[in-house]
Amino acid sequence: MISGVEISKRLVLINSASTVVRRVLTIGVQLWVVQYLVRGITAEEYSLIPVLSAVMVFAPLLTAVLTSGIARYVTEAYARGDEERVTQIVSTIFPLLLVTSGILLAGGGLLAWHVDKVLTVGPGRVWDARIMLGLMVFVVAFRLPLMPFGVGLYVRQKFVIQDGLDLVAQVFSVTLLLVLLFTAGKRAMWVVVANSARIIVDTLMRTVLSRRSIPALRVRWNAFRWHLAKDLTSFGAWRLVGHIGTMLQTAANPLVLNKLGTAVDVTAFHVGSMPSRQIDPMMMEVTTPLQPALVAMHVSGDRERLRYTYMRIGRMAMWATLLVAAPLAVFHRELFQLYLREKYPLYASAGIVMVLFLAGYPILHATNGLLRIAVATVRLRRMMLITLAGQLAGVGLALYFVAACGLGAIGCAVAAFTANALTCFLGYWPLGLRLLDLPFGRFARETLLPGIVPGLAGVYTCLCLRSLVRPTSWVALGGCAAAGCAAYLLVLFGLCLRPSDRNDLRRVLARVLRRGGETEA
Repeated sequence: MISGVEISKRLVLINSASTVVRRVLTIGVQLWVVQYLVRGITAEEYSLIPVLSAVMVFAPLLTAVLTSGIARYVTEAYARGDEERVTQIVSTIFPLLLVTSGILLAGGGLLAWHVDKVLTVGPGRVWDARIMLGLMVFVVAFRLPLMPFGVGLYVRQKFVIQDGLDLVAQVFSVTLLLVLLFTAGKRAMWVVVANSARIIVDTLMRTVLSRRSIPALRVRWNAFRWHLAKDLTSFGAWRLVGHIGTMLQTAANPLVLNKLGTAVDVTAFHVGSMPSRQIDPMMMEVTTPLQPALVAMHVSGDRERLRYTYMRIGRMAMWATLLVAAPLAVFHRELFQLYLREKYPLYASAGIVMVLFLAGYPILHATNGLLRIAVATVRLRRMMLITLAGQLAGVGLALYFVAACGLGAIGCAVAAFTANALTCFLGYWPLGLRLLDLPFGRFARETLLPGIVPGLAGVYTCLCLRSLVRPTSWVALGGCAAAGCAAYLLVLFGLCLRPSDRNDLRRVLARVLRRGGETEA
């Protein structure tokens, strides 16, 4: 009997919508900050942000074995109504995380002090790099031992509250950043200071409210269980393999360009990949509210519901990402000319980088729900190995294109596109079908075809408008993009919505209209 975790389509929709709203607000602020700094400081100083962030991507490798299974196993225990097991999980993992936090703080502090020996740092920027990396290390070490106490809102599916907390922390961070930028000058270091403050504030608030949500998230020293430590670390070991693959994708390109390219290459790649760095995490966050429900489906043995949910996640992920990707890809030159202004000739390759990342979306997001299914069914091994193999291939290609061909930022983007395409076609697609006993024909009919057709309509419309209008202002560009999105939505709603999608849309609209009428009354 599933007693602790609700399987509710309405609850998932509300939680996902709150995530989108919060993420869109965050993206707006980040777009302004990037433009403000890129146009106001040197490429050598700005490149510290992506390069040091790439170094910190290695931090999860030290902790993934211990942390990856916490939310999943607490959710399963809570779904079964076993609060004693929840306490045992927390009591087992907390001391291990505390020790790891101390090790990370010591090792990271040493690395921060000698950062100029590891990375290429511009003249006069060594102390900035030390402070920035030191803050990043401290924040990770601070958050690590508190993680078991912060999963309560996740398990109870109170993602609206989580997003509200994150929004409060974001407002605090943005306020602090603006104060620093306008009173202490344009410096890349202020981005790290403000982001560190955000993470600390968010962690403290989340921990307090999660403990209130599930009081069983507590430490009892006599509740330590070695068999639980083994289960958690076994699950986490395969997540570690996946983290290595993700780390390679995120960190390798800035580091390759730092050593084999130029500061301009690093900055151009960072700016060009910015849409993907925002869209991809947002799509993962939007599906996060589904995870507790998927675990509950697995516990109850509802395989058909898992198959249906997997296909629907892929279809909707394609719709959401291609709606944005179509105008961005077609109008990439006009967009960056307006965004970077006088700096555009220096970073012109950023537009091609963006197009190459967006071009992989129809392939990549068709299996957007695969990780959620693999976590729910505890069948991570093959997916993590596929991820690692694909990203290793991507690193090899990046080294070749940058070092041997001299393609710089564009070479890294070509490598990433090729690696992602091969990983999906040869790995993720077949694995998803196998995990769920799903015929490819059904997957094609219910996910691939309805997912990609609106995107083709959007791209065609944008290409026509680009040749006819040739937008040179934000107003003209916005109008062309809006027209392309309108064509996209027309094809989507006219041809591609499934019956279940239409029914859900009618229910949502009816609920919104009903509440609107109640408000007016």
